[in-house]
Amino acid sequence: MKKTLLVGSFGAKNIGDELILQAALQKHKSVIVATANAEASIDFSPTWFATIPSFPCGIKSLFRFFLSPKQRKIYQATAPQIKKMVFPGGGLFKNNFKAVWIWTLNVFWLKHFFPNKKIIFEAQGVDKLNNYFVQKLALWSFNQAHRVSVRDEQSKQNLINLGYEHKIKVVPDVAHEFLQTQNLLPIKTNQKQILIQASKNFNAEKLRTQIAKRFPQHQIQFVAFDAIDIPVIRRNTHLPTEKIVFPQTYQDTINLFQNSQVFIGQRFHFLILAHLINPKRTFLLHKPYAPKTETLAKSLGIEKF
Repeated sequence: MKKTLLVGSFGAKNIGDELILQAALQKHKSVIVATANAEASIDFSPTWFATIPSFPCGIKSLFRFFLSPKQRKIYQATAPQIKKMVFPGGGLFKNNFKAVWIWTLNVFWLKHFFPNKKIIFEAQGVDKLNNYFVQKLALWSFNQAHRVSVRDEQSKQNLINLGYEHKIKVVPDVAHEFLQTQNLLPIKTNQKQILIQASKNFNAEKLRTQIAKRFPQHQIQFVAFDAIDIPVIRRNTHLPTEKIVFPQTYQDTINLFQNSQVFIGQRFHFLILAHLINPKRTFLLHKPYAPKTETLAKSLGIEKF
């Protein structure tokens, strides 16, 4: 049976991206996943799947790629199995040269190693891209696709503004849509807990004071949704790393949220998952750090704590 190759920011220890992968695994039954860390992606998932290494995009990975034939042989051996290649969601095309360069290179490698196979962009988040060169890279990438869908109207308009002239369908975020089917209900417990996620600096003392006034009986638990959240939380709270929860599996993530009652955070998929558990007690830590989060907060009615 021919397989779908799933391509995204998988294996980078970002829970949002791994939730996107879980959604894609439900939708596409026979798959191979391109991941930066096969062990991490497989460990996170309740189900096993075949993997290949992510495509080389950085200086070091490109250097290794051209010096050693091992990775090229993996792609060449995989090619006959592939029917189509899917980018199954996420905010890949940020207003950032590095991000757009990475995903443009991914499209280039897909066309090189899997010629004549369909490339599909699903539920993409596309920022307003300000740099002319970045705009051209992104437009080239989307023009290679057989089909494109985006996760909000603003992404559609941003793509049109780039000069993309083909049909663009607006669909729900894939992780959000998937999680809505999982019947995620809070677990009744005597312990009251506030889950706080931070990826940007914040005033920890002010936050604790506000929490003490509004939720005096709740314990505070800081959570990382990406490995880079940990130093941010440590720097602002002076907590040791072992006091910061960083879930490593899908079930651990779900259990953590179901055993919490109040949620304060910044990241896109943290807010999505929190809102599904308790929409009335999901808050932004502070002003949205990215347009996608601002759009999400407005659409779900999530306000600043």
